Amino acid sequence: MRAALRNPSMGMLICLGVACSGKAERAHVPAGQPDSVASADIALWATTDDRSVEELFTIGRVDGDSAYTFAEIYAVDVDPSGRVYILDRGNFQVKSYAADGRFIRSFGRKGGGPGEFRNQFGIVGVSVLTGRRIAVYDFLAQKIAIFNEDGGVDRTLRVDIRRRALHGAPKAFRAVAGGRDGYLIHSVQGYAVPRVRDGEGTETLIHISRDGKTIDTVRHYASRGSIVHYGSRRALLFPQPFAPATHWAVSPTGHLAIGNGTAYEIDVLDASGTETFRLGRKVDRQPITRHDRARFNEVFPWGNGFEGLSPETERAARNAKKKIEYPEYWPVFDELKYDDGDRLWVRQPRSVGKGDMDDSEWEILLPDNRYLGTVRVPGDVQVMVIAGSRVYAKVVDSVGVNYLRVYRIVQGGSDPM
Repeated sequence: MRAALRNPSMGMLICLGVACSGKAERAHVPAGQPDSVASADIALWATTDDRSVEELFTIGRVDGDSAYTFAEIYAVDVDPSGRVYILDRGNFQVKSYAADGRFIRSFGRKGGGPGEFRNQFGIVGVSVLTGRRIAVYDFLAQKIAIFNEDGGVDRTLRVDIRRRALHGAPKAFRAVAGGRDGYLIHSVQGYAVPRVRDGEGTETLIHISRDGKTIDTVRHYASRGSIVHYGSRRALLFPQPFAPATHWAVSPTGHLAIGNGTAYEIDVLDASGTETFRLGRKVDRQPITRHDRARFNEVFPWGNGFEGLSPETERAARNAKKKIEYPEYWPVFDELKYDDGDRLWVRQPRSVGKGDMDDSEWEILLPDNRYLGTVRVPGDVQVMVIAGSRVYAKVVDSVGVNYLRVYRIVQGGSDPM
């Protein structure tokens, strides 16, 4: 197992948008029939061999036809036929594509009516339902909009999670089948100015029944990974080096896997929120070395002389640096995903000294805790969905252009590209 920090090039988080401009190579969508994506390839998972991925095609362009350009790919889902739904929240739309990448239609727009979204930052998820219906959650409008296959609005559920979420802001949304039939929302209570201590820094998983009438709290847990500085007008968050964080994933059968990187132990909850079993492996935790700490200070803003920072942000960064407390060990994992075959993917963090172009390694576990080996995925992408033998990943180029890249899982542990 490789110890690591995910995406060490990420700097401090400030709640401001950043505009990018420039040129990038045009992505393409090839013609041709796709491989089967309706179910997992049995032969692919018959052994514990290591696997990699090879690129099939990319959906997205730098400019031109709006059907293939994205302002911000925020969420993705795939139905059993392989049809892809991309939440382009910067354009207030969900765009659907055939399994070979051909554009089908878009739906949604800015506004306050049925099927419309009030604010792009309030749209936090898209999820496939039965019958090719699509659920989209707009927390600022306090509603879940359910669209039919043709893009019309089937119904709208009014949901208000503010009390359960401790007035936090949702950042993920997922429809759930099986015993936990309904929807899961992941909400984060941030840091406000003036300071509000009640629930500060808390993350909450909230379950909403399919009809939207029942709202229950599944679990509260403390946020990790940030050093907070309270400025005169905003709270600034700086990365806490090597800090583990809580991760969760929903299985096709409605189970909820949840765990953090302090140990390779992942609790699996049933529909009632009760722990039913635990997944995990015995691994040796990797100690954080002096070199790791030195490298962290090089790749984050305070190691670069604070160039380009405002006076307030520079003071905040210097104060944050004084508060750094390095843990003894690296996190054991840094992300969880379920595929449509009920297999849990556990991402192994990468070394702080490696760049975004190095591969990420995902370990694969079955519900009975059997280990199925690994899958290597390019390190410069964000895995969104795993369905059948395909991996759907978000790519952001050097000037901020968003694409969805589709890979096929193949046998062999060699470099995928």
